[in-house]
Amino acid sequence: MALASLIFGGNSRSQFKTGSDVKGAASKVFLTIDATIKSTHTSTASITKRELEEGVQINDHMIVDPDSVSIDGVVSETPLDFFGSLASSAVGASASMMSQQLGAGAVAATGVLGGAILNAINGSRAKNAYQQMTDLQKNRTLFDFVTGLKSYKNMMLTSFVATRTAKIGKSMEFTATMEKVTFVSSEIVTLGEKDIAGLAGSSAAGSTNLGKQTASVANTDTSSNGSLLFKAFGGLF
Repeated sequence: MALASLIFGGNSRSQFKTGSDVKGAASKVFLTIDATIKSTHTSTASITKRELEEGVQINDHMIVDPDSVSIDGVVSETPLDFFGSLASSAVGASASMMSQQLGAGAVAATGVLGGAILNAINGSRAKNAYQQMTDLQKNRTLFDFVTGLKSYKNMMLTSFVATRTAKIGKSMEFTATMEKVTFVSSEIVTLGEKDIAGLAGSSAAGSTNLGKQTASVANTDTSSNGSLLFKAFGGLF
């Protein structure tokens, strides 16, 4: 089943989709990764620390950090969708033969094959994918990212590195790192006179804890020996 999905263009590959929350529009796929070599899904949290006067720290809260995902992928000029489309066209052509409509089926298969050949010659598919990825980052565009392990919403591209070598030809190998953006909403609350008076009273009655304080002994020496004049003039006065 997995092999058939791989050959005939199944939906197990990683995909970039327009954000479903943007202007209420439905999410649409705008880039499909032909092969995901590696994907790393990161979920972390930070524990807050407060230092006490005794020199120790206490932990009173944990903050969950935004999800992030990093992938190493490949975009080629002959994607796996080509084989699925070609197989579908072949099935369509066979059905056309049975229904004496061979012409339409043959044209469909020829069109798919011709498009794949043109992409391979011009290298346009990898170039378009590169442009789409860089535009995501430059324009600070929100998008959804779908993998076989998890789907993410409201992501932003934080890092993108594209590589081409003689071994892969006009295909593009890349590493991309994405991070989830979390939104918060504000709420306006109307306070009555009693609420305002209560807040003012609580503020006035509040006290500030200054922690441990070291008491100092005031100088109560009132003798002439303790005066500045006595020290300055050697007791002449």
